[in-house]
Amino acid sequence: MPSLREVQTPNFGVPKDEQYKVLLNASIAHVDSFNYVLREGLTHMIQSIPPLEMGLPNGDRVQVQLRNCYIEMPRVKRDTVAKTFKVYPAECRSRHVTYKGLFHLTTSWSLNGVIQDVVEKTIGEVPIMVKSQACNLDKLTPKQLVKVGEEENEFGGYFIINGLEKVIRLLIAQRRNY
Repeated sequence: MPSLREVQTPNFGVPKDEQYKVLLNASIAHVDSFNYVLREGLTHMIQSIPPLEMGLPNGDRVQVQLRNCYIEMPRVKRDTVAKTFKVYPAECRSRHVTYKGLFHLTTSWSLNGVIQDVVEKTIGEVPIMVKSQACNLDKLTPKQLVKVGEEENEFGGYFIINGLEKVIRLLIAQRRNY
């Protein structure tokens, strides 16, 4: 006969230490991959795009070059009056919005080899992986995680899109039964 004995234990739902390590190892590859993109991948991307060069009818040469890019941590808009400007994943889940940061791009343009101006613009928004370096949960203690509405043993490694948790698989395998 079924029993509710296990459900009533104080540690119900909390993974045991050996289970915790397995779950953490499953998500750490995702977080490390996203952190690599933030630390080095974006820089490599910018460096791999050659400058755009054009000739004007008067013989002058104009060159447009991408200089730098970065992704901000999730926060409320600058002109918003708020107690705190940080946005946390729990808030995005409850509001059915995407946990995202602003994507900034720095470009320069030069005329005949002389830089005329350097411009930084926000060009869009990028979903932020939970518990990555760009996440507001990074480096929080279990007690602080609970205070901001998260589980004390949050692993991360997923995105919140329109309030729903989405995982991107690292391994792409062909479907077997289709």
